[in-house]
Amino acid sequence: MTQTRTYKVSGSKIYFKFSYNPDIVFDIKQVHGRAYIPVTKEWVVENDIVNSKQIREFINKHGFKLTEGEFLNDISQSDVNVLTTDYVSNFDLSKFNFQPRPYQIEVINYMLTKKCVINGDDVGIGKTYEAIFSVEIGDLLPCLVITLDSVKQHWKQSWLSVIERKIQVINAGDTFEQGMDIYIINYQSLAKKGEIKENGKDFEVEIKHKELQQIEFKSIVVDESHSLKNGKSLRSKAVKKLAKKIPYVFLLTGTAIMNRSSELINPLQIIRVFDKVFGGWNSYIQKFCDAKKTPFGLDISGNSNTKELNQILRQNCYIRREKSEVLKDLPDMQQTLLPVSISNKFKYNKAEKNFIAYLKENKGEIAADKAESAEFLVLRNELRQLVGIGKVESVKEFVDSLLEETADKIIIFGIHKEPLKQLADYYKCWLIDGSIKSEDKQLIIDDFKESKERILLGNMNALGTGTDGLQYVSSTMIIFELPDRPSDLTQVSGRLHRSGQKNNVQIILPVVNDTIDDVLWENIEQKMIVTEAVNSGRDVKQKSLNSIILRKFLNKK
Repeated sequence: MTQTRTYKVSGSKIYFKFSYNPDIVFDIKQVHGRAYIPVTKEWVVENDIVNSKQIREFINKHGFKLTEGEFLNDISQSDVNVLTTDYVSNFDLSKFNFQPRPYQIEVINYMLTKKCVINGDDVGIGKTYEAIFSVEIGDLLPCLVITLDSVKQHWKQSWLSVIERKIQVINAGDTFEQGMDIYIINYQSLAKKGEIKENGKDFEVEIKHKELQQIEFKSIVVDESHSLKNGKSLRSKAVKKLAKKIPYVFLLTGTAIMNRSSELINPLQIIRVFDKVFGGWNSYIQKFCDAKKTPFGLDISGNSNTKELNQILRQNCYIRREKSEVLKDLPDMQQTLLPVSISNKFKYNKAEKNFIAYLKENKGEIAADKAESAEFLVLRNELRQLVGIGKVESVKEFVDSLLEETADKIIIFGIHKEPLKQLADYYKCWLIDGSIKSEDKQLIIDDFKESKERILLGNMNALGTGTDGLQYVSSTMIIFELPDRPSDLTQVSGRLHRSGQKNNVQIILPVVNDTIDDVLWENIEQKMIVTEAVNSGRDVKQKSLNSIILRKFLNKK
């Protein structure tokens, strides 16, 4: 007899009903936050960004049938016929250092046609470059970019890799520079609370750099825009205030359409389509939020008519493709340098000054590549440790955002004990380092694969070799401390980029410009060139790490 397996969707919750089956019970217990309701004999789970992918796989694996409600993001872009103007074909792309990928052209044309858009492309597809090409092809300068503090430099370098532009990255305490093509600022530096309004419950927003309100920006790009779902937050009010009169507004988020229709209200207001397309507050909440009066007030946490909402969004202002839709056009593995800042710059600069003084005193010995003295190694390693510790805050900010953007598990590699311990304490996650016995490493990995935990930390030597299985649960890796050899990077990235991996692998390398990170990366690049030359039978001279250190640091002062 066929057993009935059904589920219904109610707001952000999904209810499953099925005859007892130990395999199904085991699988549903792997979902974070699941609960059993004895009265109705149902299991309930929260359909959030952490669980959504796992829930879909569970439904498909066990053949559950939908009886009530709908998922908010049940259709794809290919299900909607959207007419767009072909801006890309009519533009001279030779002015760029490289051209957009074929799968990115669809998004660029969509963004320029619709003007005010939420770009929800999956992580790794390239939303940053899609926005840059859209601004350039649409001649939308000057442009304001609002992003996380940890990726401001990444935005600048990404833009300059496409085309030369005058760019100011606005840091705390900076003097505003007039006449730039692009201004890049982080959320925290954007605004501050002003006067309390008459109702006593709200506040005015004061933009910190008044010049931002005086420039006639043609476009604004808001990165990580899933953080704007709360319309009462300072950052939401500030972005809304700045975007109000800017013709082109591009919100970027790797998160699929939020799980509650009400969470779309503020982003839709920021891109100025909420009233025009949806008819305003009352119309929207009644039709799409399943609005209900309760003893505690109006409840708009539900969902209703979600397929219609999704279709309207995709026709008017929202575009998203999953990796699987463009998989054939993506490289197997993408390695991205992510410029970040350090929180201990003063301490680092002091240590670097001592190192430079030592180099000057021992220049001849080091130039002869005999710099193996204890003092040299201690000073060099001190700089590396300080950079590693200084990156922790930037790494935390970036990873926190990534956890919201993707349901993927994230593997983080480092070298030194202190920064790894700080991250492990912050995320309360497993850390595989030299203290873990070899026979226990695989047990931890197996537990990680089956658990709700989303982050695994590892020392390069401890986790970088001799382990398997991570490729089945993750395709995203962060290596926040650079090794001496490219072979170490290859070994570490090989934990994910190996047989059994079904997704394109993202390797993210946070680096700090104008520090020893520059030296280490130049050394890695140079060794990769030498390896490639040897493999192809060419002769090439290799520079030692010590000679690179000498040239880099002595030229700084």
